[in-house]
Amino acid sequence: ASVTYGIEDVSRIFTHELVRHRHASPSQESMRFVRLDQLEAYWPDAFNTLPDEQRTAVEKIFRDTFERAEADQVLLATLLDMDNSDMPFAAKKKLQSAMRRMIPDGILTGIILTANHRTWRDSIEKRTSRHAEEEIRKVFSMIAMDLEERFPAIYQDMVIEDVDGIAECTFKHGTS
Repeated sequence: ASVTYGIEDVSRIFTHELVRHRHASPSQESMRFVRLDQLEAYWPDAFNTLPDEQRTAVEKIFRDTFERAEADQVLLATLLDMDNSDMPFAAKKKLQSAMRRMIPDGILTGIILTANHRTWRDSIEKRTSRHAEEEIRKVFSMIAMDLEERFPAIYQDMVIEDVDGIAECTFKHGTS
């Protein structure tokens, strides 16, 4: 049996890590056909722990980075005449593909993951570890809670510990 999740509003950093490890079968949103003129980004909780003055400065740099990337995308689209209805689709596709190389990895995107329960158990244990990246820990903690509720017989041996406000999940009987 397998379970599929559609995960939205996660960074490309998150999706790159998932795809790189290839534990599940992914289908990721392509940036090749998307005009990138309204960028949203994942704001890491790690920045929230900074002293107020430092956090304010980081917020400004963070916001400015994405606003500048948006403005650059709009400028490129204008310079390259991307809205010209006479331009062949293949030419637009090549240009849009080239333009996306200037977008920060923190941009929000979506991914669909399908995996069997053995893979979910293994991924949950690895991805909720206190040593894993913050965003991936949060998402996989939510997946773990959902799977435990929906498939209690398969996840009944899950042990949950709160680590920095995020569930860290391990399994008494292993993950394979």
